[in-house]
Amino acid sequence: MAVRDRKNEACKVVTLDSPAAKIARRVNGRSERRAKLGLKEASGVLWSVSDWRTFNVSTINRIGADLVHLHWINGGTLGIPDLRKIEAPLVWSLHDIWPLSNGAHYLGDDFDVGGEVEMRKVTIERRVQNAKEKYWADLNLTWIPLSTWMAEQVKSSAYSYSYPVEQIWNSVPQSIYKLGNQKEARKNLSLPLEIKIILFGAENAFEDRRKGSDLLVKALESLPRRQKDNPDTAMFLSFGGDGKERKLSNGYTIKDIGRIEGDDSLAALYQAADLFICPSREDNLPNTCVEAVSTGLPVVSFSVGGLSDIVVPGLSGCLVPPFSTELLSQAIQKFIEGELRYDRDEIFEFALNRFSPERQVKEITKVYSGALGRFKNRLEL
Repeated sequence: MAVRDRKNEACKVVTLDSPAAKIARRVNGRSERRAKLGLKEASGVLWSVSDWRTFNVSTINRIGADLVHLHWINGGTLGIPDLRKIEAPLVWSLHDIWPLSNGAHYLGDDFDVGGEVEMRKVTIERRVQNAKEKYWADLNLTWIPLSTWMAEQVKSSAYSYSYPVEQIWNSVPQSIYKLGNQKEARKNLSLPLEIKIILFGAENAFEDRRKGSDLLVKALESLPRRQKDNPDTAMFLSFGGDGKERKLSNGYTIKDIGRIEGDDSLAALYQAADLFICPSREDNLPNTCVEAVSTGLPVVSFSVGGLSDIVVPGLSGCLVPPFSTELLSQAIQKFIEGELRYDRDEIFEFALNRFSPERQVKEITKVYSGALGRFKNRLEL
């Protein structure tokens, strides 16, 4: 494995940090930051240019790998021109839209950023377009979109260049994310036993606009007002935020428990909950939802991105038209009142088959074999 920043000694990892690479990252990174100044704040979308050489290709080629599997290459890991210099066939798991776009990592819902920032956006788009057209038209590359939605984005992108497309769902460690004893999980987490627990979570849960926390708040504030004299029927928890408690206008609160450390602790939280809410404006194959259904936890989400690969209506949850906070609120209320019911055993079996590591390994191995075969045939021409 080759990474830009090595954080542990858990596996054999090569760090892409040669002196030349460090200089290139410092100089070009500074230039890229100036080019993007104000763009993320104006559009709500992450942008990368990455049209410069990183000097990391020599390290990759020196490893002598038979095949190189790319994931996320920005931030000075690899640049657009570098891919053509890699001496092995490439496969690329698409975690966001950047490889298919003119610089944005997500499609977003507002690209009219206006003024001077709009000029920066146009300049970035032209730089990325020119680089991808120059360097990517003749690669030995196989795309691996993680969701059906991402596969559709590949097929409609000008930068897919008719390279093979093999859609493969990511997996989760199913020895950890599995059915559990809800009562025991709640006792261990000091959570109430009798009421329904509605869960929301994401990295930077209340800061990343794409994750839709503002839409969730609107939906929850549309629920019937909390009656202080009556016992609560539901509580609302979140994780991945700032650890603060948010009071809603109808008397309810969202209690954020902050960052969860470790898969075991996160799996226990899913096992303790009754429903997971994913109010994302855009998502590919969100890990939180895959983890949730793997513990048998139903998911309610907007029908966007790859969520329909995880949320099968009537089986593993409910899909709501984007971005109706009223309909999202109604779905949550129906669940609290018992009108929407799901079988955790059935959800677990569904996830066990769709998101298993064994299935993923089998499918990726097949992709590797095909990529290596095409590369061999190309060398023989």
